[in-house]
Amino acid sequence: MMTKARVCILLLLFWFVWGAWIGNGRCEEKELFQVIERRVIMGTSIEIQVLAPSQAVGQTALEAAMAEIQRIDALMSTYRSDSEIQAINRQAGKSPVPVSTETWSVVQKAVQMSNLTGGAFDITYKPLWTLWQQSGSLAPPVNKDIVETLKLVGSKNITFSAENRTIFLSVPGMNIDLGGIAKGYAVDCAIQILKNHGLEHAIVNAGGDLRAIGHKQDRAWTAGIRHPRSKKEIIATLPVQDEALVTSGDYERYLIINGKKYAHILDPRTGYPVQHVVSVTVIAPTALEADAFSTAIFVLGSRDGIALANTIPTIEALVIDSQGTLFRTEGLKLTIK
Repeated sequence: MMTKARVCILLLLFWFVWGAWIGNGRCEEKELFQVIERRVIMGTSIEIQVLAPSQAVGQTALEAAMAEIQRIDALMSTYRSDSEIQAINRQAGKSPVPVSTETWSVVQKAVQMSNLTGGAFDITYKPLWTLWQQSGSLAPPVNKDIVETLKLVGSKNITFSAENRTIFLSVPGMNIDLGGIAKGYAVDCAIQILKNHGLEHAIVNAGGDLRAIGHKQDRAWTAGIRHPRSKKEIIATLPVQDEALVTSGDYERYLIINGKKYAHILDPRTGYPVQHVVSVTVIAPTALEADAFSTAIFVLGSRDGIALANTIPTIEALVIDSQGTLFRTEGLKLTIK
């Protein structure tokens, strides 16, 4: 399912808009300066843009926000042997693991999202992804191996102890991976740091997990959704103001097995790669929610995914299927190009 390749959100606040407002990096009307920082953290490109009363204030806020993302990565990465998530995985079937309040909260939120989406979002998918990766390029895994691996998948097997603040994976061989939710959480934390520094206009983009606060001049920021089969083509644009936007697609990461392309997003209920959906964009109040819902809707498909989104008043969604057909929630405001 969820080691999600993130679509590069093509922000149509683009430099000609910035230039019109800011000119040479400065907004004469509000005395604001544009400051931008780019780094690679959490295995992806992180870009933060802010408008600040001075370059120094902006840079200080950016450094603090980047440090916050690195801190979250240290807690929740599956690529770091010293992370709390890896500690939980090592003790699967053995013993509960004490964790920080944040890891506890994010894992609990992930389980809630799994329940809400009928298992379409599930952080215990990792053994399935490992099976598919290890199958090699000549043949996909056989069904009996997929069925056997599915025994290791299921958020119902994550046990929480509130008294000791521990997390326990009850089945030996289980693994959790927060790739479908941790980046969104890190973006939310970075936005809060920027707010704490007094900034009102900013964007944090973690490889396609994006959240914006404030606006560009007197209008909302505008994001462009790229065509799933053409990097240079924008298929739709939509406003983003004081909310998050996340796009998941099948075209940045995938497997090629025996000449056939398989999406990297797996259905944790069946163990097989998702078919018939190529892109899902979700707008939500937080990047954590948008992150998880974009994966769940991708797994559910155009009909069931949009049906779910329509029952949740705080989110909007856009689904593009393999035929290039667009499906959207009733309240989504966008311009088709």
